[in-house]
Amino acid sequence: CQRSSGVEQRFRKPPVVGSNPIAGSRDIVSCGLATGFSLITGHMGMLQRKGNMKSQLDAYFDIETTGLSVSDSYITVIGIYLCGNGGSELIQLVGDDVTGDNLLRALEKVDSIYTYNGGRFDFPFVLAHLGMDLGKEFYHRDLMYDCWAVNLYGGLKSVERQLGIPRQLQDIGGLDAIRLWERYRCCGDREALSSLLQYNGEDVVNLKALRKKLVGMLAVMP
Repeated sequence: CQRSSGVEQRFRKPPVVGSNPIAGSRDIVSCGLATGFSLITGHMGMLQRKGNMKSQLDAYFDIETTGLSVSDSYITVIGIYLCGNGGSELIQLVGDDVTGDNLLRALEKVDSIYTYNGGRFDFPFVLAHLGMDLGKEFYHRDLMYDCWAVNLYGGLKSVERQLGIPRQLQDIGGLDAIRLWERYRCCGDREALSSLLQYNGEDVVNLKALRKKLVGMLAVMP
């Protein structure tokens, strides 16, 4: 087996708002991120946005890693589902393209980030490995705590089942995602990568569906 190089995944055509961009498609499309994004390097490698780009998008954010420990594991995939008045778009950074530069470009027009347990898992990984404190750069809403407020407990998949949010890949969990990445990394298994990206894509798309459900259950929620 040989290690395959990382590739940036981006689905070029934005799906219609309200539809599931994962359903019925396992194709992987590679293209470059948008240009015109400036970076500066600050203290301890912190990357910051530069300029006065108007923020207008919500980002539903989820990462895949090789394990649970920040010190012993690394990020394999960053999934970002961008939603705004102009439509929606799924961006996935994979392998060697998981960089601070690429992540900041992907979040260029983002105002708010929504996660599930992101404050305790996703954001610490991003801070440790990419030197970016997303909680300080963006408004962050961790939907896990909103779920707790209405007595919904467990992981994202458990909450989805409780609320009737559909998912195509029913039998894949966090441990499976680690194994899928290892199959791709060691053996270049493109089917394993495709499954991993579909799994991650459903995570971020379903975060939007979860937020919509919670809006109807909570008195106040941005």
